[in-house]
Amino acid sequence: MVALCLDKTPELVVTLLAVLRAGGAYLPLDPGYPVDRLAYMTANADAVLLLTDRDRPELAGLAPQSLTVGQLETGPDSADPDGPAVALDAPAYVIYTSGSTGRPKAVRVSHRNLASVYAGWRAAYRLDQDVRVHLQMAAQSFDVFTGDLVRALCSGGTLVLVDRDLLFDTARLHRTMVEERVDCAEFVPAVARALLAHCERDGHRLDFMRLLIVGSDAWKAEEHQRLHALCGPDTRLVNSYGLTEATIDSAWFEGPADGAEPGRMVPIGRPFPNSALYVLDEHGEPVPPGVAGELWVGGAGVADGYVGDPEQTAQRFTTRALGGRTVRLYRTGDLAHWDADGTVRLLGRADNQVKVRGHRIELGEIETQLAALPGVGQCAVTVRQVDDGGGVLCAYYVPEPGADPLPRELRRSLADRLPAFMTPSHLTALPALPLTPNGKVDTAALPEPRFDPGDGEPEPPTTLFEVRMAEHWKSLLGLELVGLQHDFFEAGGSSIKLIELIHHLQAEFNLSIPVSLLFESTTLRGMARTLEHIITGRIAGARPYLCFNPGDGGDGTVFCFPPAGGHGLVYRQLAAHLPEYQFLAFNFLTGADKVARYADLIESFREQGPYTLLGYSLGGNLAFEVAKELERRGHEVPHVLIVDSYRITDAFELRPEHLDAFEKELREHLHRHTGSDAVAEETLSQAREYLDFCSRTPNLGSVRGLISVISDEQKVPFYAAGNQGTWHGSSSARTTVFRGFGSHAEMLDQDFAARNAELTRGILTGTRTEGAAGAAG
Repeated sequence: MVALCLDKTPELVVTLLAVLRAGGAYLPLDPGYPVDRLAYMTANADAVLLLTDRDRPELAGLAPQSLTVGQLETGPDSADPDGPAVALDAPAYVIYTSGSTGRPKAVRVSHRNLASVYAGWRAAYRLDQDVRVHLQMAAQSFDVFTGDLVRALCSGGTLVLVDRDLLFDTARLHRTMVEERVDCAEFVPAVARALLAHCERDGHRLDFMRLLIVGSDAWKAEEHQRLHALCGPDTRLVNSYGLTEATIDSAWFEGPADGAEPGRMVPIGRPFPNSALYVLDEHGEPVPPGVAGELWVGGAGVADGYVGDPEQTAQRFTTRALGGRTVRLYRTGDLAHWDADGTVRLLGRADNQVKVRGHRIELGEIETQLAALPGVGQCAVTVRQVDDGGGVLCAYYVPEPGADPLPRELRRSLADRLPAFMTPSHLTALPALPLTPNGKVDTAALPEPRFDPGDGEPEPPTTLFEVRMAEHWKSLLGLELVGLQHDFFEAGGSSIKLIELIHHLQAEFNLSIPVSLLFESTTLRGMARTLEHIITGRIAGARPYLCFNPGDGGDGTVFCFPPAGGHGLVYRQLAAHLPEYQFLAFNFLTGADKVARYADLIESFREQGPYTLLGYSLGGNLAFEVAKELERRGHEVPHVLIVDSYRITDAFELRPEHLDAFEKELREHLHRHTGSDAVAEETLSQAREYLDFCSRTPNLGSVRGLISVISDEQKVPFYAAGNQGTWHGSSSARTTVFRGFGSHAEMLDQDFAARNAELTRGILTGTRTEGAAGAAG
């Protein structure tokens, strides 16, 4: 047995195949699991070798021998390059599932099991004919990963690996599917719901798919029908059902689920080839259609059993005489019945096992770990359904006499012992657990969990990034008040809520946020700081522009250019007061060719002109240069609005006093528009590069369109013809100077943005044509 603890990369796939080819079996380990859990898994599975992708000192001693893949490559060549012959009944892999005894269970799957299930997929899904490019989303420790791998590689297809950051970025995930020409994918319902919402919201389709599978959790008919509506006539939409103990998949349902009640679950359908389904009563006898019973799975996919646990194996794996023949079965614990059309529907569970976000979980394992923590007397764990269609784990505990363990401390202790998907979203202290008349915990009487903000007043958000992050938290988590010290997951967040949060932040700020960065610091303060660092350039992820009023700008688009500091964020308040216009506010681009690159960006938008440009401070100088470039390319630029920018008529030498003055202005500017006093070195570097560019790029020549200069309220005379900063003569049509509101630093502030927006509206609509006195030429 070879334990594999590698990130999801092509190297993992090669290593896994190498283990199988060498005649071994593999045990996939998730690098994100607690080390204690990984230690138990490797010891229980009797792994003799641990392979990692890099040095992982925390895993030292987990197996008798530990090597990196690189060390393997430098070892002696094998004497037998073809490898040993592998028997069909030899183990292929061991996968762990949640266990009711407080420890995970190890399921041993043979090559025969895996081969039989692949044969079933190949026949039912027509893998050799219909699909070629498979999207791989499941984590490597989840058996669906093996299913994706086998379906793609055994049929000669292509496998597109999706890491966690991409999985949580639904817009980029859809874009990747299109760009990579993916035509086959298996989604857990939670991810399918996020993709469904994204496509419905942004008008995207999934008709390029040929096989779209949803499985591993409850999936409602209403959701199935909405997804079907996004697919094309050649798309096969499937709901699959399977268990690790029966080798990944056992049943499938294909169809639109027409006529089903919206809230009812989609059927799991019929068995795959080489699989069998049985619905049995308490005596182990088959029940007729329409009668509820327990679902048992048979066929060649039924696994060997649980490693090192003969008692659990005997309880779940059995041999029965059915229909005149002896069959080996796995007892699923699912309640089900046959429909009249020969399909199977699930009805619930016969035991304490649940499905949460695609993961099969024994609540008893969580209860055992929680009960072992100091200060916990009694406890119970249950699942509550939430509005996004999934469920969340909720734990309740009774403190021991004299103890007062805090929910957040208990949650953090559990996170050190359990995988993230098994860590309860809510922990609630109770004086006593409610009981039924027969003495069992009355789960129906457990109170709805509420977020406990802890002692003391919440620390209020102050910067723009903190305020916006707090608003998104409150909207997503249903909270009235949050503080900087609060934790997203302790406040009721989940991985799916995190996907929604990332979507909202990306839509608002047009940036890419790797989910791994948000996981590094999950407090409101930490997440807001991550957002700030991306926007200010300290962390990569900012995109070239922000979009304000998307889809609402019926009167056209205004392309805005950044001031020193390089952030289109400064146009946020101006755009808020001009909802009839879409604002595309560019961030700063480095390089001497920035004028051409901004013009390229403008040409890349669906709107093909005429173009209206606007720039504040140095952004005005840049807007003028881009207008000339667009005209040179044959485009019409009817209007350039320059907001308090002096025209640079001669190249000049950039001196330290220039940089000092701009750094001071930049700090004030960022504080005004974000509330943050921190100016990242990356931002200062951008400002210096911007100043250097402007010092070498005088605003020579003229444009054919109108130029309207909005001066701050004190500087109108500086723009008069003949003065050094004037724009008169830069337009072959007309140059007009308008007196704006506020000082230069205040013009886009909340107090003055509304008035300057009204002035801008008048200029753009032609209702304001009279310039300011003292600025005429």
